[in-house]
This record gives sequence, C-alpha cells and structure tokens, in this order.
Amino acid sequence: MGCDLTWGRRDVITQPDVFVLAPEDAALDRWAEVRRVPLIAEVLSPSARFPMIERVRLTWHPTEASQPLVIELAALFAKP
Repeated sequence: MGCDLTWGRRDVITQPDVFVLAPEDAALDRWAEVRRVPLIAEVLSPSARFPMIERVRLTWHPTEASQPLVIELAALFAKP
C-alpha cells in the first residue's frame, strides 16, 4: 500500500519511507481507509526544514509498550 502525506500543506506531498499501521488497519487495501498510523519515518534531504529532523536518535514509545524503541542514527547509517 502506498500513501501520500501533505503535512497539512497543499504545496508538499511526501511518501514515507517507513510506516507502521495499527493491527486493526493492517489488512486494509486503501490508504484512505487507514485510521491510525503509530509511526511514520521519512528520510529527508539535508536542506529540508519540516516537520522534524532527528540527527542523533529516533525514540518511539507507543502507549502499549513497556519500553521505547530507540534507534541510534549513527549506528544505523554507519558504513560496514
């Protein structure tokens, strides 16, 4: 399933690189039917100014989880 996000602006359309759907939406065939997206990750170019740029770590803590998911970005993008 592909998706387009506008971030509330008419002049911007992005397609997230990674997104996580809620279990109840996982079987849907159309993006317009999705009601809950707990995590969206978009890799932006260095010149981007919105919506938020994380340079050190990404932390995601869903309310149902006992511990957050923490991704250290330097380790993720380190060359082997």
